[in-house]
Amino acid sequence: MRITLFLLVAVSLVFAQTAQDPTQIHHDCYYNTPLDTIDYAKGMQLKTQATDSTNISNEPSLIHTVDISGIIDSVIDTATIEVLSHNGKISHILAAFDIGKGKPISLSRRILLRNFKAIYAEESPMTKALDSLWIFIPLDTQVKPSDSIFIKGYSALYKYIWSEYDCRYDHTNYLSGEIFVYPNTSQS
Repeated sequence: MRITLFLLVAVSLVFAQTAQDPTQIHHDCYYNTPLDTIDYAKGMQLKTQATDSTNISNEPSLIHTVDISGIIDSVIDTATIEVLSHNGKISHILAAFDIGKGKPISLSRRILLRNFKAIYAEESPMTKALDSLWIFIPLDTQVKPSDSIFIKGYSALYKYIWSEYDCRYDHTNYLSGEIFVYPNTSQS
């Protein structure tokens, strides 16, 4: 009787461990990876791979910033992020950003700038992605057309990384920068 009980416990433990084997989960996800990869996010750095190295100078990251200025031409409330998939499909995703500093996720506005200037020390993934028609600011920032704006340390990052653990893409949008708005007070 003891041998039968021992065998039942041993067999159940073996099956329990096999069912929870994380390598089996990774193996199944590896062969079932969806093909909806993102190739481009307008005006944003695109991070599609986890960082394995300590040298991230050329990898998309919030450490890459640009000081930008311009005159606001248009304001789009509750903005969307435009992404291009590898198959040519264009999608729009609600632009909700993690703006850090202990603040909750924030919806955003998209501003289009004229008389646009970008100041940076060296080229980076952010300078390459920068687009004066795709500048994001938190929704609670009060701006209107013809206001001047300066953003110190602007960076926008769209992270879209396949998680073998969850068998899905993890995506998060990040936004950083200190915003200064100079209202247009002229009466035209």
